[in-house]
Amino acid sequence: MNESIRLDVWLDIACLFKTRSEAKRACEGGKVEVNGDGACPLYKHLTALDAKPKGPGKISWNFEKFIVGRSGQVVARFAPRTKPDDPAVLKTLEAELAKE
Repeated sequence: MNESIRLDVWLDIACLFKTRSEAKRACEGGKVEVNGDGACPLYKHLTALDAKPKGPGKISWNFEKFIVGRSGQVVARFAPRTKPDDPAVLKTLEAELAKE
């Protein structure tokens, strides 16, 4: 892995791929596109969903939050300015964690 890559960037990329080697190639290959024709297929899928409260549409800035339930379905999407400890985020996370 490129030693100059930030840990938060590595973790973001690593969670998008099935293996660490795929994530490593993505990191070494440069940015992962999130909008437009060149967007990563995962982000094309995520931005097409009508996940509340934000709804469908382009990623406006980094720190956009998608909450994925245990079933693998996106259950919520929050705007970048929504803090991770926002009551709506916490309520959604707690509800998903409570599911079996």
